[in-house]
Amino acid sequence: MKVTIRFDHIDIAENASYREIYRVMSDAVRENWPGMGSVSAEHQRLAQQQAAASAARHLTRTVASRRAH
Repeated sequence: MKVTIRFDHIDIAENASYREIYRVMSDAVRENWPGMGSVSAEHQRLAQQQAAASAARHLTRTVASRRAH
């Protein structure tokens, strides 16, 4: 399954921890997840968790690199 979700704006503190970033990304993924009747709810839940974790890792690296500059 491949899903693309685009976010226009995410509010996080500049010093946000991974946990805080994950929570924000998890909420954003859930809110913007497309309805997929042909995919089981469990499979969608796992895909949402994977998407949130991947996005949180990426955003954490981005925030860390901005802090370093």
